[in-house]
Parts: sequence; C-alpha cells; structure tokens
Amino acid sequence: MARSWVFVGLAACVLSVGCAAPPEPSPAPVPAIDLARFPPATEIVRIGGAGGGAIDGIFVPGDPAAPVVLAFVESPDALAAGCNARNGYPLLWHLRDLGMSALVCRAREDLLRVDAEAAYAEALRRAGSESNLVVRGASRGTLPIAELLDAGRKPAVVVLGAPMRGQAADPIATLRAFRGRKLAYLSEADEFLDADERAAIADAVQERGGRTVLDVQAGHDEVAARMHSLLGAEHTLYALAFPGRVLLAGDLFQRRVIDSPALAEPLADALARSDAFEEGLVLRWIRRLPPTLPESIPQAELRTWLDLGDPLGRLDARELDWMADVVDEVKSALAGTARDPARPALALPEALYAHIARSELDRRSRYTIRHAWSQEPIAEVSCDLVDGPQPWGAPARLNLDAGNARRQLVRVALKAAGIPERVGFDAYATPHIEVFENGQWRTLNTEIAR
Repeated sequence: MARSWVFVGLAACVLSVGCAAPPEPSPAPVPAIDLARFPPATEIVRIGGAGGGAIDGIFVPGDPAAPVVLAFVESPDALAAGCNARNGYPLLWHLRDLGMSALVCRAREDLLRVDAEAAYAEALRRAGSESNLVVRGASRGTLPIAELLDAGRKPAVVVLGAPMRGQAADPIATLRAFRGRKLAYLSEADEFLDADERAAIADAVQERGGRTVLDVQAGHDEVAARMHSLLGAEHTLYALAFPGRVLLAGDLFQRRVIDSPALAEPLADALARSDAFEEGLVLRWIRRLPPTLPESIPQAELRTWLDLGDPLGRLDARELDWMADVVDEVKSALAGTARDPARPALALPEALYAHIARSELDRRSRYTIRHAWSQEPIAEVSCDLVDGPQPWGAPARLNLDAGNARRQLVRVALKAAGIPERVGFDAYATPHIEVFENGQWRTLNTEIAR
C-alpha cells in the first residue's frame, strides 16, 4: 500500500545480498538568500546549532503579538527565490498583510527531527505560546510536521499541502491524534500517494473537525506550488483560529500596506475606484511583480498602468492572476527562441499578442479562472466572453466580439507583465493598443506577430 515502505524493503534486500549502493552525489551548495527579495524588516535567522549544525531561516514580522506561521519549504531553492520570483513565496507578503508573522525554513532530510525541533523552538519563542502558533508545509515540507506531531507538539493549527509519507513518523497516526485545527490540500493525481494512502490522510485530517480540499486534476508539484501563496480555505481557518487578530477578507486591504513610495498614491487612487474584492486581486498582481518596477515607470504612465478602464467596459481584475502565468510561459518561450539565430526575436508585447491571437476564443476553448487568493478552480468562463457563463454572478459582457475580446486579454496580459498600455485611436477612430517602452509610447505591432 505505502510506496515508502516498499522502497525501504527493497533497500533492505539490496543490502542483505551485499550489493553496494551507488555513492551519493555531493550536495549542491545552498543558494544565498537575498533579503531584497522579501518584505521590509525581514531577517535571516540561524536555527539550531551545536551537534547538528545550524540552518538558515527567514523571519517576516507581522503585528505585535501576532500569530506566527512556521512554514517548512520543500527545497532551499524555493526559499532563496524570495517572494517575487515565480517559484518564490508570495505567501510571506500575504501573511504579513493579514497581520501574521512567518518563520520559514527547510529541514534537512538526514536531520529531520533535529531541524524540526529547533525551528519549532524558535517559532515558539517568537509566538509566545503554542496557542499562537501555526505549522505549515508542502510536499517534503510536511515530513518535519509529522515529526513534530509525533513528538507531542501541539500548535494551534496545522496546514498541509500535497503531504508525503516519511520513513519515521507516520503522518496518518499523528494527524489522527492531533486535536488542534487542521487543513490539508490533496491531489487526486498525486504521484507519491496511492488512493488508499490519500483516503487515509483525508480521514485523519477530517477527524475532530478538520478539512480537506481535493483537486481532481492537479498533480503533486502543482498543489505544492499553490502553497507558495495564501490559500482561500487557509485564510478562513486563520481568521477562525485567531479571531480579531487576523484580518478578514472584507477588511484585508484596508491596511493598504504599500512599501513603494512611487506606488503609494497612484495605487491608492486606483483602489479607490475598485470594490473590496478587486482590491485583493490588484494587490496580488502587484505583489507578483519585481518590487523595483514602480520606481522605473514615470508617474503618469504608472497611473495608466494601474487603470483597468477600457472603451468597451472595465477590464476584469480576475484575469490578472492567471495572465501572470501566461506571461511567464511566453517569457520562457522567448528565452528559447533567443538561442535560435534562425528565428527572429519578438519583443514581449508582440509575443504576448501572438500567443493570445493564436488561442481559440470561442466556447470550445475555455480557460479555468482561479480565485486570486485560493488558487482553487471555481469556474470556467468562455474565452470569447460574448455570452458564456460568468463566475460569482457577474454580468456577461455582451456585444464583445472575438477581436475585442482578444484586445482586452492582451491589455490584461501587458498589465500582468508590468508594461503600461492604453487604447489609442487612428484618424478613422479605429482603436489599437499602445505600449510604453524605453520612455515613450508606441503602437503595438500586430502584423509581425501574426
């Protein structure tokens, strides 16, 4: 049933017949942590020491006496990436905006319990008590959590994403015995758990009122990657576990935590024209961009970039989040073509237009729109946006043909890429997209991108 136990048995058989295991490769150097990639006031923390050596952690302070989230990451690369890279941890911004603190580290697999205990002691020191402490992990980051629960630690909340079974502590038994609040994000397509194991973990979490969120399509790595952000059910759980000390969804962005002086006033103006729900989507979009970007854009163009208006109606802020993933995909493709001298390189705006123009914008081709905070699939919307169903009861955008739908999608993609754009009109009042690059506006060339 459990693959981890099968691997242990096979290893024992190999050793019993005298077959030598191949030498393990030298460990790769741990990437350096650049604090510029993290929220202000973030500090590097040395955890542990003495016999087992020490590991580096990252501490992001929240409000005074705030709940502390001890988060175990699945790889040192993910920790070093910070909050701004695609594989980084925007979670740290989200928790700070909620008012919570976070201590993030990676436990070494050969010193799993030692590192887990040391990290827990440091987080507990900062939290003040276990009733003020959350333990969170994804993929391999769930293994030290099993060790802590097995050792009798009692945090207020446990959150797991794509959990794995280790060779020491049994997560099923430890989760079943744990009496605090618990939440697990599971994948029906998880390559590391079979159906029986997944069901057993779900049952263990759901005992004593815990909750599981099951994705029937995403695999192990996809669910683990979603854990780099604050998830919807997780936010709700924190608000219930720490009433009055974690901001609720309706109040979340009244804080207006803005760390860029250049961005503060234009963003405040843009948010004043948005509803409370859109504020969350806009701020998440901003958080995914390099923190120095606003200072590189003149104020007038910065205000244009933040404007979601359009002659055909307001652009949909819900599309900003998944468009950021489209931008990453197009950038990766551009990096590949740059190494091929036989293929002329496109500028990013033209490449984004070409990518969207090649998409079938009708009801046969559908994108899954994911809630910007939860990353959980909640609705499908037809791409041509003419008469397809809309999520959350939003009005359908009638009279928007495929050409105009493409134009709006391209505009959203440019915003997601951090490129100011606007709608211009020629002498015949025909609309076109203009982009701001190298200090000036230019018309997007849609001919070379076809």
